[in-house]
Amino acid sequence: MHKGRKRRKHQKRGGRRKGWNRVEIQPLKISAEEILKRGEEDILKFMFENKEKKIDLPILKRIAKNFNIILDEVLKRLQKEKLIILQGNIYSLTPTGVEIGGEILKKHMEIEYFIKSQTNKCNAHQMAHILEHSLTENAIQGMFAVSQLKGQGIPLSQFILPSGTIVDISWNSCNLMTKLISIGIFPGQRIHILSRSANNYLLIVKRSKIAIDRILARGIKLIP
Repeated sequence: MHKGRKRRKHQKRGGRRKGWNRVEIQPLKISAEEILKRGEEDILKFMFENKEKKIDLPILKRIAKNFNIILDEVLKRLQKEKLIILQGNIYSLTPTGVEIGGEILKKHMEIEYFIKSQTNKCNAHQMAHILEHSLTENAIQGMFAVSQLKGQGIPLSQFILPSGTIVDISWNSCNLMTKLISIGIFPGQRIHILSRSANNYLLIVKRSKIAIDRILARGIKLIP
């Protein structure tokens, strides 16, 4: 009986390791200011998607609840920045708000298209909603440009130079892909390899140190 319990425990532990991908990120902190900024962008995009470019307060409250937006503070900031105006119970976009809302939606659509071009296993719309806050327009255009070179890429696990440019990414986990793209691991990004061992890689990406295991490293292709 004792051996059976030991065997089952071993099998359970082994099963966890088989699908285990490790990524350690330092630092990865979102400031209160950044949270509010993301809330502003979400509200502007949702309002822009409305044909009349206006939404009443009850709908905004539902949106805020679904996406954890600090609505009162976000609305105050948007009014102060003259991006929305309040008339009765209706919030409307100003001309500047319409312009910025359109830019945010355009960025979202570009990211969604890129994700769909990489994999059909993920919810590209949901991933784009997250990534639109962290990717610049230049970064998005760079992703499309270098993706054409992915056939020339070498997996990070076989890459021997100290630095390289990412041309392709491929992982089974959509959540993990979203997380890594949001911190800078995406096509077009230059990364530096601080150290490598049999199982782990320590990288510098956009001034952050990121440790990933060999399984993840196989999904990153680089060119010099």
